[in-house]
Amino acid sequence: MNRQKAIGQTTFNNSDEKYLSRSETAKLLHVTEVTLNNWEKKNILVPSRIGRRVLYKEAEVLDRLDHAA
Repeated sequence: MNRQKAIGQTTFNNSDEKYLSRSETAKLLHVTEVTLNNWEKKNILVPSRIGRRVLYKEAEVLDRLDHAA
């Protein structure tokens, strides 16, 4: 993980699941992090918490993006 931080990557792989940070998710969806907070409160896009990190499953983000269009 230190190597990822050193090169600026915050994406995590857990077997076949890929996780995105809040900032990566916001950029991908072209929204602010405040919007992500609002969506979490409304159960539109619910993140996973690993320790103090808030991470979004890439597959869920892309699925939500497909259904929004």
